[in-house]
Amino acid sequence: MLDTGINQHIQVITVDGNTDITAPQDNVYYYDPNFKTGITLYVTTTRNNFYSGDAVDIVSQIVEAEMGDIYAVEALKAQAVAAFTYVVYHGGLKPNSKAIAPMKDASLLVKAVTQSVIGEIMYYNNEPINAVYSAIHADYSADAEHIWGSKIPYLIPVPSPYDYEGANYKQTVIKTEAEIAAYVKRKHNVDLYSVDDRNSWIKLTHDENDRFVKSLNYGGLTKNMRADGEYHSLGLRSPAFHVQYNSEKKEFIFTNIGWGHGCGMSQVGANGYAKRGWNYKQILAHYYPGITFYKYTV
Repeated sequence: MLDTGINQHIQVITVDGNTDITAPQDNVYYYDPNFKTGITLYVTTTRNNFYSGDAVDIVSQIVEAEMGDIYAVEALKAQAVAAFTYVVYHGGLKPNSKAIAPMKDASLLVKAVTQSVIGEIMYYNNEPINAVYSAIHADYSADAEHIWGSKIPYLIPVPSPYDYEGANYKQTVIKTEAEIAAYVKRKHNVDLYSVDDRNSWIKLTHDENDRFVKSLNYGGLTKNMRADGEYHSLGLRSPAFHVQYNSEKKEFIFTNIGWGHGCGMSQVGANGYAKRGWNYKQILAHYYPGITFYKYTV
């Protein structure tokens, strides 16, 4: 579970433009309400509202929506750098931006923490990275090639040992035999009742960590598919799942770990590392191996 009092020892001091807000000291962060980067970002929210504004304002609102001040400050910094990098990668420096992110009015702490790192960006091979992240991984992160079909060198499996601290780390979903047959018939036009062995109705192949589904097919009647296009429809939170068939109850029992696609940074995992002394650059370098940090300037 997240510790809602984790930042009680952090003090935020509102200052004017004469204080170096990028240099917090001894659990004190400085917030300058007039600070601007001069970098304009363009973002469409998950509610389909379009916003533009200074990078520090946009990124603060994304960090608040993604984490909020119940996350440790080094995790918040990691989220701020990841969010800024993600928006830039998706064209967020231009009005025709493809960047989409949730946004929420930011707390004073989130504003101050974001100001301390704003403009820091992650690169791979001299280009901004697609700094995707999700809420909770499955003890490891996922390989982008298994999730989206594209091999991305900095989106590969790495350990994420503190995911279990998330309140929604694991769930069990039960679907009746009839529900599965109806879904597969509707979406894939396949009659699973033509397959006698119910244990072979849902065939899964997992990654090397036995967490994320690399491919699945239904009864050997469909082509092998990535789980990314299926797990939402099955009522699951992530593509990290196993399934068993209960012949007595004629039910399929899904054990599902994590929340989200599982690639890049785990937000709960980042918080776990931050609570154990890692700084934001260590967290980001772990979840996006091989990246380099730069300071973006106009």
